[in-house]
Amino acid sequence: MSRPLEENIDYHAINRASSDAFLARLVRFHNEKPKRGEPVPPDFDDDDLAPRTMMVRRIQQLVCREFKITMKDLLALSRVPALALPRQVAYYLAKENTMLTLPGIGRKFNRDHSTVYHGVGVIRKRLKVDPELAAMIRRIEEQIQ
Repeated sequence: MSRPLEENIDYHAINRASSDAFLARLVRFHNEKPKRGEPVPPDFDDDDLAPRTMMVRRIQQLVCREFKITMKDLLALSRVPALALPRQVAYYLAKENTMLTLPGIGRKFNRDHSTVYHGVGVIRKRLKVDPELAAMIRRIEEQIQ
């Protein structure tokens, strides 16, 4: 669930550039006047509203490169372990490196927040016992920053 408009405006007033971009998108969204029940335009979402959340696409790309899979594979509905692990790593990195909520991250992967929650938990547990995975995540995080 997204934040109320007042919270979004207060939050983005902190960063002038972000605030200007947010207001421009808000005006455009208002002018398009979607009918009740229509979805919000896909380019008007949390990922574009805060500077640190613009990294989700970058995280997805870096994870795809590291695991040698395509973006289509990363976002696929498949539960094959060879695709589930990279997806869970991407959830974890998005949770740790952005200000998105679990539902916000889930939207970026076409998943429910509970799926993201589970994936983040799986990676946190594996990090304690898998130094190879920990090193891989550190490599990706260095490229995010």
